[in-house]
Amino acid sequence: MITKEISGLRAISENYEIFILDLWGTIYDGRALFPGIKALLAQLRKRDKKVIFLSNSPQLPEVVHQRLGRLGLSTSHYNHLVTSGGEANSQLISMEPKEFSVFKGTVFEIGPNRFPDTLPKGKFINAENLSQAEWILNAGPDSEDNQLSDYKELLTMAQKRNLPMLCANPDKIVFHGKEKHLCAGGIAEYYQSIGGHVIFVGKPYPKVFERCMDFVTPETKNKTIMIGDNLETDILGANNFGIHSMLIASGVHELVNPHEGGILKGELNELQKILKVDANYVMPSLRW
Repeated sequence: MITKEISGLRAISENYEIFILDLWGTIYDGRALFPGIKALLAQLRKRDKKVIFLSNSPQLPEVVHQRLGRLGLSTSHYNHLVTSGGEANSQLISMEPKEFSVFKGTVFEIGPNRFPDTLPKGKFINAENLSQAEWILNAGPDSEDNQLSDYKELLTMAQKRNLPMLCANPDKIVFHGKEKHLCAGGIAEYYQSIGGHVIFVGKPYPKVFERCMDFVTPETKNKTIMIGDNLETDILGANNFGIHSMLIASGVHELVNPHEGGILKGELNELQKILKVDANYVMPSLRW
């Protein structure tokens, strides 16, 4: 597939009815909205498009909704909000799908101080240390400054005990302003590399996309597009789910020429081949 570069969302807006948008790296940088985002969302809503935010945040939707409010967005700008943390929480309550049966007994949390709401309240007993745990909930580093090296000893001990891990955010890194920070997915990736068993909730896995489609009619699936900055989560997830996608090149992969501002097309094509993904469209940053 040839990824088509477009100058603005207006060029393809009439081709779609449902717009699923990533948050971090797509509409904001962790600190502030990118320029023109409120106006872009207003244009979509003006045209009666459905806007669904789909985030790999390990936070519950209501927490993320409050954060968006502080950035100046309200429910007048979007229709629905789905987070990997919210879905992990719901699935731990229902214990569906069936592979969640491994998450029973005492749990050790990675990231409980920073992400205190991912685990359902009162359902599990928290382990004070890893030696007491029967499984691990990985919501992400407890501090933005944490590095993978801070967790390797813990993960090696967990692997020796064959503790299953639930990862509530498949993202490996995220930009906070201009700084890169480790995410839960980076911790989970290392745990897998040493033989640990991990179940992920979030993009690129299909259940979160299915959850988005719960809000719309089934026949609109072929009029749906996923917009995000991560080939491994946003674009791969769209490919797997069978919907169109658009990559924001300035995001996690840094595929915009820092001097000229244009997209690094050779690097984009090579990366898509390596990751076995295809975006239908690409633009440097999200704009109308």
